[in-house]
Amino acid sequence: MKFIKSMLAATATVLTLGSAQAEVITYEFTATITSIAQFDPSLPFRVDSVNILGNTVRTYDTVHGIMSYDTSAPIWTIQKRVPVPIVFYKDMGHMSLSFQGGLNFDSTAFPETPQMAILNNSTTYEGGDGISFSTASRIDPDQHANIFLFDQTGTAFNNTALPTNLDLNRFDQRSLTYDFGSDDHTIEVSATVTSIQLISAVPEPSTGMLMMAGLSLLAWRRRNATQRATA
Repeated sequence: MKFIKSMLAATATVLTLGSAQAEVITYEFTATITSIAQFDPSLPFRVDSVNILGNTVRTYDTVHGIMSYDTSAPIWTIQKRVPVPIVFYKDMGHMSLSFQGGLNFDSTAFPETPQMAILNNSTTYEGGDGISFSTASRIDPDQHANIFLFDQTGTAFNNTALPTNLDLNRFDQRSLTYDFGSDDHTIEVSATVTSIQLISAVPEPSTGMLMMAGLSLLAWRRRNATQRATA
């Protein structure tokens, strides 16, 4: 019986250590709108302000955003047409945007699957590293949001796993885009990400359960060893 309990404790410890990296990572970020474009032949291409769903969006306005993803999300597909592939993930999280003028976007309200792409020394991007988080709604009118961080030196990442920490200072390109409209009229809002901060790193439920089980068994072993030593 003691042997079985010891084996259970060792197994729980190994499982706990192996799964401790599975987390839901949440970032808060801000961005400043740099340009607004209208893809409609009957309208001016570049404008300083535009109305979207009854809200005014202006250049130089601030956008506040939340980006959350699960680091244990499975790989969806790998672009193998290049020597150094780009790895894509899906069903891993959500993004929300809150514009200074009142416009709000929340990907959880749409059925479209969010996607993330991780570039590590990608030859497609001349050896750079990058992360792209993209989510969209295909319900008319379409809405699409994408945040793209790119490091031309290729030193931001050392693998293609979903990152557990993002340092904005490591990236040269820090873009956020939001598109709204239909085939005959699309508005594209471009912004530069000015800050990003980790606000939560929560272990997955299964990870937490394994950790509790492992700690309980380790406590039992320690108590049992103390009792034997004082007997």
